[in-house]
Amino acid sequence: LGRRVTPVNARVVAEEIGIGVSRVASEQRDDVQPRFLLESTGEENHAVTVSWDRSHAGIVAVDRFSLERPLAGHVLITHHHDQPGVIGQLGTILGRHGVNIAGMQVGRHAPRGEALMVTNVDEEILPGALDEIKACAAVEDAYVVSLPHSDEDAAAALTPLGAAALAGGG
Repeated sequence: LGRRVTPVNARVVAEEIGIGVSRVASEQRDDVQPRFLLESTGEENHAVTVSWDRSHAGIVAVDRFSLERPLAGHVLITHHHDQPGVIGQLGTILGRHGVNIAGMQVGRHAPRGEALMVTNVDEEILPGALDEIKACAAVEDAYVVSLPHSDEDAAAALTPLGAAALAGGG
């Protein structure tokens, strides 16, 4: 894409890359924290849940995996097979590329089964590092999403790489 996706151009960009957009709304209540579910279907299906406290937004679930805390900044998301050494291998690759890990959340549905790792990092993850991560035997898929820090609008900072991944093209 080569351009930033914002709330103003999101619908147009989605149509350009073949993402259907629909809106389902319910009654707005001040005592309920709004949540938004973003889903993409195609060759690969992805779902992201965003929670919004009316001043800050954050991703609270990715592909059926709940997260302990909302995400912000540069984020690496991997779908992988749960086995020993995966976290260390990915940490070593990031370190070799000068990327510092700021936080990490790992989830699985069953031991040695499908797993998800969400890693917040301080620096941008460049394509070479992402290619190395995708080449790891246990990694089924990996993509990078750049999210705003808490003082920005969450929808404004989804990078083209992240949008392509959520559209099934990453």
